[in-house]
Amino acid sequence: MIKFDCFKKLTMKKLPLILMLLLSVGTINSYAQEPYSTEHENQELRDKWSKAKGTFQVQVIGVRLKPQIHISIVYEIERARKKETDTYIEYSENIRIYIPSRSKINQKDFEPLEYITYVNLNE
Repeated sequence: MIKFDCFKKLTMKKLPLILMLLLSVGTINSYAQEPYSTEHENQELRDKWSKAKGTFQVQVIGVRLKPQIHISIVYEIERARKKETDTYIEYSENIRIYIPSRSKINQKDFEPLEYITYVNLNE
């Protein structure tokens, strides 16, 4: 019985330490997985962007500025692309994104589009 009491006292004193260790291992494990996941997602996004370049065009209308377009727009471009119809995404007041149809970009004579073009209001 005495041995059991000693074990109980020893366990009660170390219980907070044991709990801290268990919680910290779980926390470290979750942090260790997050960068991989984020890096993997970033790489996937960069791959999608590379594949999509030339299949859409940023059109700046009526002003001369160099637009800052975040590469995550590629997801919106994929969703908006139609099978047979060209379409546009209104990105801002003076910027739209031209998205040719799938059938157009799959034609053998399709030429990759310039990334940015400037459109005059008179056109």
